[in-house]
Amino acid sequence: MGCSWPLVWSLLVSLLGRRNVPAPPDFWVWMVLGLLFMAIIGFLSANKIRCCAQQPCSTHCVCCIFGSHAGSVPSMDNPLIGLRALRDISDVDLARLSGVSRSTLNRIERGTVQPTLRSLREIAIAAGLDVEVSYRPLSDPAAARAARHILDDTFAAVTMSDHDRGWIARLGRIAGDYPVAIVETAGIAASLLHRPGVIGITEPLSPLRLASAGDAAGGHWAISGASALNLIANGPEVISGPEVLYVDDVERAWRLLEAPPRSHPEDAAVILAPYGDEHSIDAWMSGPLQLVAPVQLLLDSVGLSGDIAELALTTARSW
Repeated sequence: MGCSWPLVWSLLVSLLGRRNVPAPPDFWVWMVLGLLFMAIIGFLSANKIRCCAQQPCSTHCVCCIFGSHAGSVPSMDNPLIGLRALRDISDVDLARLSGVSRSTLNRIERGTVQPTLRSLREIAIAAGLDVEVSYRPLSDPAAARAARHILDDTFAAVTMSDHDRGWIARLGRIAGDYPVAIVETAGIAASLLHRPGVIGITEPLSPLRLASAGDAAGGHWAISGASALNLIANGPEVISGPEVLYVDDVERAWRLLEAPPRSHPEDAAVILAPYGDEHSIDAWMSGPLQLVAPVQLLLDSVGLSGDIAELALTTARSW
């Protein structure tokens, strides 16, 4: 069924000027569809239907009607970003309804203050939402950076973020001044087994093949994991465990490895992880392999758990 706008226009002119000119069937089909669309838009506007952004979805949610959500519940990282736009509420009204001052709301939105759970719930209720708290496995690379700021003199050149400072304070409370306890606490907190953006691979791959993929992917790369730990470990036993390739473009590296089957990182023989600036600090070469710093290697290995974690802690105790 085809129709052009010049034809529609000429038909309209003809109909207005000469009522005895019959319109072709396609015209009436387009007319009915247009009227139906206008009726739907009028219904949605009249009922002020928005994206529900909550579960369970309302049957009248406009985003569910069209099959895709246009918005989402604001992030816990900054709960006010998108909230006012989502619920069409001004900061004045939000302050009045929530009982939280405008100055506090502004500081929360800028990220200069963390709201209490009570304040966060009042803000959410004022916007017609509610707060749901859930737990997930911890994997924060800032924990490893904080440990390196404490333990690694070469890391002094790295700019320390507020997030890093927060982890330095936490490590002080949890692990005190004991270096092995800092490595263990930070390694578990920064575990690659639960890191967003990593790819787990079931097929064992040699460090040389990983290095080749890192080179071919372009950008930065470095190797961590079992083979690298065996090079620095204090002990005669050679352990097996996951190999780790840090690389700028994780997906490209995976494709260069001929797209081997993926798995959850906990079940993987190889883990591809996003490269960070910290992985270049005190990195070293072993033949063609570029390896992460020894302290970073211990932290990564502790986070991988099992035999590789035990060997990493044994090595840390000997330093």
